[in-house]
Amino acid sequence: EEKKLKKEELSSLFDKGEAAFLELINFNSSDQAYIDLARLYMLKGRLDGDAKAYQKVTHLLEGKGAFSSIDQEAEAILLRGEASGSYTKRIEIFDQLTQELYKTTPFYGKGWYFKGINDLQQGQKFLRNLRKSFEAKALFDRAILAFEKAFELLKENEQSLAGLSLKCAAQAYFYKDDKDSRLQAYSLFYKLFNEHSDIFSTMKNRDE
Repeated sequence: EEKKLKKEELSSLFDKGEAAFLELINFNSSDQAYIDLARLYMLKGRLDGDAKAYQKVTHLLEGKGAFSSIDQEAEAILLRGEASGSYTKRIEIFDQLTQELYKTTPFYGKGWYFKGINDLQQGQKFLRNLRKSFEAKALFDRAILAFEKAFELLKENEQSLAGLSLKCAAQAYFYKDDKDSRLQAYSLFYKLFNEHSDIFSTMKNRDE
């Protein structure tokens, strides 16, 4: 009963937040209100597993015209990518975010991280199909390049995500399942634990 009540209270808070942001958007087409509402939908999707919330992110941001700030534009692209349920659509979105145009924004490095996650997850799916093992290894190679790029971009200001990038690159090497790749994976873990212990210390669930 208490859990149900908390869920209802949370739902009420989401509804009030949505109404407030929509009012701002209708009143003055506030760019920040679009971003904040999209963040709210993303939070609802993560907490409730609500697929419709992710669809609202896509509908909201794809229907928006140009943003006045390059940072807001980059964040909108990132949110669209995170909300998308399509592997091929995410390729398109994260390819856009990792263009040089967005290099000065705080979301450029994150774009490379999510680009890697997209290929890593698709490669894991392909591994379950023996006929697609070659395609899986090609995706792991692409993911490794993206994660290593993300690490270099994030290691100064987004250390936890930088550590995750290195960890995911090591996982991609392990999934390739050959001797050289396993050695590369161990090398990356060594690099994270010993050469970048400051970054390792910022990571959650370090023992996994």
